[in-house]
Amino acid sequence: MRRQRRDWAGCDFGRLFFGGCFALALLLPRVQAQEPTYTVLSPLGTPPPIQLKAMAQRLDTLAGKIVYIVDDGYLGGDVLLNLMVDWFEQNMPEVKAVYRRKAGGFTDPDPRLFQEIKANGAAMLMGMGH
Repeated sequence: MRRQRRDWAGCDFGRLFFGGCFALALLLPRVQAQEPTYTVLSPLGTPPPIQLKAMAQRLDTLAGKIVYIVDDGYLGGDVLLNLMVDWFEQNMPEVKAVYRRKAGGFTDPDPRLFQEIKANGAAMLMGMGH
């Protein structure tokens, strides 16, 4: 018969060691719970719900119509949009293309310009950066 090794006042060292590890494992979550908790927000945020709008009716023809080409002010957009006006003049002379720069920023309304377009224009192309 084999004799078990006893340490520390007759206790079985293996049982003492593993029992202590088990007790430590039970206490560990309590110790971790005392650490500070942080609340974070997603940088994506929560986008607001959108309301869908119907597209404008397609015109049968642009001949004899005024098409407004509107720049929202994005850097260099005026160069491209003026080239589009030139294209209409060269390729569709029966269409009058009018270049306008919208006042304000990207999302700012320009009531005076939009009133002019509603009164005189048949269509509008709006160049938007990015």
